[in-house]
Amino acid sequence: MTTPKTKDQLIAGLQTSFERVLAYYEGPRAASPVKVDQWDARDTLAHFIFWHDSSTWAIVSATIGGPIWRNPGNADETNAAAVLSHEEESIPELLQQLRWSQARFVRATRNAPDLEAIIAQRPTGESVTVRARLELLTNHWSSHLQALEAASG
Repeated sequence: MTTPKTKDQLIAGLQTSFERVLAYYEGPRAASPVKVDQWDARDTLAHFIFWHDSSTWAIVSATIGGPIWRNPGNADETNAAAVLSHEEESIPELLQQLRWSQARFVRATRNAPDLEAIIAQRPTGESVTVRARLELLTNHWSSHLQALEAASG
């Protein structure tokens, strides 16, 4: 049986993924017109911001005893809305927002008293904990980054 990762280990893993994403978007490959499925690199960046912000809200709400966050739709619907809400923003503007989102998310996570607290509910009714959200975001970012890197050569 493996010992679950500590809060600091989970945050460090997310920070590593975050830094790799920044390096990609600040590098020359981000400007190349790549698409993975229906999303281009800019779209992916926009939806990173949405998921970070909604996750932060969910963690803070749970920490203060408020309601759990209910995901409003499936991933494609939610991502499409996130992309549309950022349609006029440049990659540098989105990167600044992402930096702020990361700082808020890390602060909220550090202040969360319980990694096993339920913070969100998916449309399927499945509950999501702080730990699960940290693990999901870390893996999600890494997965998107690998796909973007592969598509951009």
